[in-house]
Amino acid sequence: MHLLEEIKKEFAVPILVVANKTDISAPVEDADMSMSTLTGEGVEAVLERLFKMVTDVAAVQI
Repeated sequence: MHLLEEIKKEFAVPILVVANKTDISAPVEDADMSMSTLTGEGVEAVLERLFKMVTDVAAVQI
């Protein structure tokens, strides 16, 4: 079994798979999002998505 699938199965938490270094590499098939911390491309979108995921989980737990 693929490691990512094992992790998703084992832990009941939202998981965001982000590929970094998109400025120097090919797209990653299993990634939910991509970014380059060198150029800043996609970083803000990843942070926004993470913030939404955290606030959604917090809202469910309240």
